Amino acid sequence: MAALQGVLRGGVGFWGVFGAVGLLCIGLGSQVRQQTMSQRQLDGVVEGSNGAPVGGAVVELREWSGGTLASAVTGADGRFTFAVGDSGHYQLQLDAGGATSTTDVDGLTAHSLTLHTNSDAAPSPAAPTAPTVSLNDLEASGRAKSKFNEAQKAIKKSDFSKAWGLVNQAISAAPNWGRAYLLRGVLSMQFHNYAPAKRDFDIAVERDPKNALALTELGKLYSTTGDFALSDLYLRRALQIEPVLWPTHFELADLDLRRGKYSEAYTMAEAAANDTPAGPSGVHYIAAEAAFNLQRWAEAKAEYETFIAQAGKTLTLAPAVTAAQRQLTKIPVAAVAPNHP
Repeated sequence: MAALQGVLRGGVGFWGVFGAVGLLCIGLGSQVRQQTMSQRQLDGVVEGSNGAPVGGAVVELREWSGGTLASAVTGADGRFTFAVGDSGHYQLQLDAGGATSTTDVDGLTAHSLTLHTNSDAAPSPAAPTAPTVSLNDLEASGRAKSKFNEAQKAIKKSDFSKAWGLVNQAISAAPNWGRAYLLRGVLSMQFHNYAPAKRDFDIAVERDPKNALALTELGKLYSTTGDFALSDLYLRRALQIEPVLWPTHFELADLDLRRGKYSEAYTMAEAAANDTPAGPSGVHYIAAEAAFNLQRWAEAKAEYETFIAQAGKTLTLAPAVTAAQRQLTKIPVAAVAPNHP
């Protein structure tokens, strides 16, 4: 599930921007999650010099001519997977521990590749220490803020190409401004470019280790790429930073739902719904799914109905509305009857 994204109060007004980006990304619940399949899977594992799998490594799938097609971040088991055509020549570029290497592959025959690196362990998450630089939102230059604000406006108009250029100009004007890197990372996530997104989120956290949204975005990235342990680590760090806003609760609810921790998912979804500002309609879908799996039928019914009412006829949410309506038909009528004990 890709959650709607929000931001801490104040600053330069991220909330509307991430809401706009998130509306295009949202996919509500594992039952309506869709995967675009190609004719063949190109998969493999990254191993260190000691033969152990390396998690947190960045693998990019490229055309033989060098153009990047997709990127992935290895999970704790060191594995990665790409969908490719039945034929064609590709390159895999590996970046682990700062060391890079390139491997040529044939889309027709490549399968279960093993990529080697001198790095023997996954990169350690940044410790919650003092920022290495002091530049913050107030210290960013006027030009940087101007370009950043223009990028926000472009995103609201779904002009992502223009937004990309503007946020890069903001970074050029304020190369230590973590918030600009965070926005660029969110834009990369929008198009499933996980490797550059991870780099930008890492920079944002380095600039401000207590940036809850940057930590949340890293948590979402690792959840999306299947590394639930690292996802939980970053989201729990974000949960310790006040004020806790709905994106953190939302992502933890989604993560717990995907891991089958239904009681925890329900609690986090309810927290997101009660945050100020409140989370989007998707929090009610997560709460409904969790309650359904717990066979708490009355709560599941109420949450599904709330989600359907809030989602309305929003085109991007139509698949989730259909799924919610289908789930409602599975709830035992007697369990939610007025006189049911």
